[in-house]
Amino acid sequence: MKSKKFLSVIMCFALIACMLPYASLSAFADDEIHTSTDGSWKYRIIDDQTAEIYNNDEPAYVGSDVNITVPDTIDGYEVVGLGDFALYSLSDIQTVSIGANLTSLGITVLAMTTALESITVDEDNKNFSSIDGVLFNKEKTELICYPANKSGETYTIPYGVENIGRDAFIFSMNLKNVVFSDTVEYIGTEAFAACSSLEEITLPNKIGVLEPYMFYMCSSLTDVILPNTLEIIGELAFGECTSLTEITIPSSVTYIDENAFTDSGLTTIKGYWDTEAEHFANNKGYEFISLDILGDIDYDGSVTIADYAVIKTHLTDDNLKFMKVADYNTDGAIDAFDLFYIDLAVNQQDA
Repeated sequence: MKSKKFLSVIMCFALIACMLPYASLSAFADDEIHTSTDGSWKYRIIDDQTAEIYNNDEPAYVGSDVNITVPDTIDGYEVVGLGDFALYSLSDIQTVSIGANLTSLGITVLAMTTALESITVDEDNKNFSSIDGVLFNKEKTELICYPANKSGETYTIPYGVENIGRDAFIFSMNLKNVVFSDTVEYIGTEAFAACSSLEEITLPNKIGVLEPYMFYMCSSLTDVILPNTLEIIGELAFGECTSLTEITIPSSVTYIDENAFTDSGLTTIKGYWDTEAEHFANNKGYEFISLDILGDIDYDGSVTIADYAVIKTHLTDDNLKFMKVADYNTDGAIDAFDLFYIDLAVNQQDA
């Protein structure tokens, strides 16, 4: 039932994507859909007399092989593109080989090819490459597709990869952990959706946004570490993560979509006072556990003379940012008594 629901979600995204400007060969193709003479492929002819393998409301491959090779030519036309959803939902395909001529890939080309174990690319291809069966751009700065049925419980993103593409790991059933290199800066929509075995994730330090549906339906996910650079948690980013009961949200987060954790197992949010984490927890009825250290105004993990100086500066201000954490003696007011006790504590540490 969940798979059907998620399928409809993917198709919704596809419809929206098709309504937006997108660099696709389809924009230059004729309206006629052809079937190759061998009966295996559907394609369009592009204005420059090349061809794009094309999904016309059903997968573009209609042959019976489980190990397929994207042809370099089709009925005399050079094949230069795989259109949007071209090999989508081909549940029997085990391997895909890409030749030297391919120059473009549409969106969600290989999503839900749940038996897919490996993708290989001709070394002479100038736009794409593969490492250990995983599809990348030629420069290996973008991971495009991790085969859904690739063996192995842990995968390490190669150093130098900057972007994880949309749907890159979707429905990867064997992965329990993904290790990111420090070079990763962006992870696309639905990138890890429906990875049912994924148990833990530590996101890299350059990530600023969790795109919608990023970990949707990751039903085994229990441990998530978010970076201090994160600012936005998008719609259903952790939706239906039924094993996720607790998460720590850094103070850098300024926006959490109201449905970010819908139908998950979340009960507890850890974070800092007067941040989006506390506000979201209170609004949604989650237990909030503060990670603040009373008196630690500069959030360096300890109470020092520097904290004393900041509180003294703001003692006559109505600066709500410091209200809770500055109330060192927890009497509900920020006053000279807090300064006295902080000074006492600092002197005791130095003694």
